[in-house]
Amino acid sequence: METFGDRFPESFQKVKLLGRGGFSLVWLGEHKKSKKQFAIKQIRTENNHQTHIKEIWFGTYFFEMGGLPKKEFAKHIGIKNLVKIYSYDINKSDTWIFYEKCGESLGNALYDLKGDSYVG
Repeated sequence: METFGDRFPESFQKVKLLGRGGFSLVWLGEHKKSKKQFAIKQIRTENNHQTHIKEIWFGTYFFEMGGLPKKEFAKHIGIKNLVKIYSYDINKSDTWIFYEKCGESLGNALYDLKGDSYVG
């Protein structure tokens, strides 16, 4: 039997683990046909906080499936600061949320900013 971190959507290749939280793992995944990379969040479908429903609601409030901003938000300057949700899949054991792949983590970026001249 596969465990939580062993499962992965069939049409994607697992590249590496990007991060983890209390109910989820975030993977870098590559679509097998298009070769496009996504940040793929794996959430336990059965969790007391229903975090997957909240995340999907938030993402789909601003974006259409496919990552385009909804018409009412398309020209809003703040939309560029939100991570695009492309799609999601809810099944019995896991919920998968497919986000755009962004740059390095904030922690890594802040660490790199310190550089040689950092005093403090």
